[in-house]
Amino acid sequence: MPCHGFQLIFLFKMSVLNFQYTAIMFKKKSIQWPWLILLLCTPFVLWLLPSDFFDGGGGVVLCPSRLLFGLECLGCGMTRAIQHMHHFELADAMYYHSAVVVAYPALALVWFVWVKNAIQEIKSINEGEETQN
Repeated sequence: MPCHGFQLIFLFKMSVLNFQYTAIMFKKKSIQWPWLILLLCTPFVLWLLPSDFFDGGGGVVLCPSRLLFGLECLGCGMTRAIQHMHHFELADAMYYHSAVVVAYPALALVWFVWVKNAIQEIKSINEGEETQN
């Protein structure tokens, strides 16, 4: 049976779509593993850093307001408070920013959701590869 023009166009489009799908899945897969590894390593890196790492005395200053103008903004102290809270130093954490009692659990919840989503994404990519093979 001879192949008509629209059939060739259809086959070409299907092959292009399949290539694009494969490229997207490869890109998603190549991003998901490093993202998951970064997510899983972050709490351990923060535990390895000393609790006063962001306190300013020779440590790292992240606040643009403090770096550029020398002034503290409303959020100033939250990074320091989070770091102290991560080291279970509640009194020091509260000293730097009292909202840490809300912010730290919220960040922990966001972290768990991101880890769960990254794992689910990797699983769905792997299942998609199995169905295509």
